[in-house]
Amino acid sequence: LARNYRGLNQYKLAKQHTMEADRIQQESGTLRGADQKAQINVSLGHIFFEEKKFKQSKKHFELYLSAPSFSKLLHNEFSVYQRLIAIDSIFNDASSAVNYYKRYNQLLDSNFRFKK
Repeated sequence: LARNYRGLNQYKLAKQHTMEADRIQQESGTLRGADQKAQINVSLGHIFFEEKKFKQSKKHFELYLSAPSFSKLLHNEFSVYQRLIAIDSIFNDASSAVNYYKRYNQLLDSNFRFKK
């Protein structure tokens, strides 16, 4: 539901439903575990990014990247790295942006063999 609201640019409703999913997840930790928590973090990261709350966005994106690898989706990882690079550019943090750019390129290469 939150994803649908995000797609309609209804960030307040998207955040409300994502926070409710997070609350339910915390109350019953075994409900879907790391996978569900990772998806909540990536969703909140995108919502906060669209609301221009970049510090909160970065926090949730970094939590997503620190999740176990089985709980992450490739297309989410690509978008998370792109957004983190953008956030670091906004904060004028070139060294962090370069670090995320290198990790993004490693992810591309490991999945699509761009380097020769």
